Amino acid sequence: MVHELNDMIMNMIPGDSRTYLSSDTVCKASVGTDDNELLYLAEFLHSLKINGVPNHDIKLKEGTPVMLLRNLNQTEGLCNGTRLLITRRGKWYIRADIIYGNNIGENVTIPRIIMSFLPSLKI
Repeated sequence: MVHELNDMIMNMIPGDSRTYLSSDTVCKASVGTDDNELLYLAEFLHSLKINGVPNHDIKLKEGTPVMLLRNLNQTEGLCNGTRLLITRRGKWYIRADIIYGNNIGENVTIPRIIMSFLPSLKI
């Protein structure tokens, strides 16, 4: 139901949307020689919609209100629950105005964050 409501609101906002995708590769350095990435097809993983886990893709337009789900930079006011209004969309960043909270009116840049997981090595 939430996804349908988000799509309906997105269609009401004028302008073109830009789609941002999550990373969907396994770092070969962090995995042994077995093919763990073949356990589940990428298409299946992309289709999952789980509460608390971001979707594989997000479509944004300038003027779209969004809410952060993670703490990114607390000193700049980018905390879980911060509400923002998208002002610019780049390939590797998003610019937005904070519209709620202590830092209201601040224009912030959210860079694309590349995350990798390296399991601890066994010695």
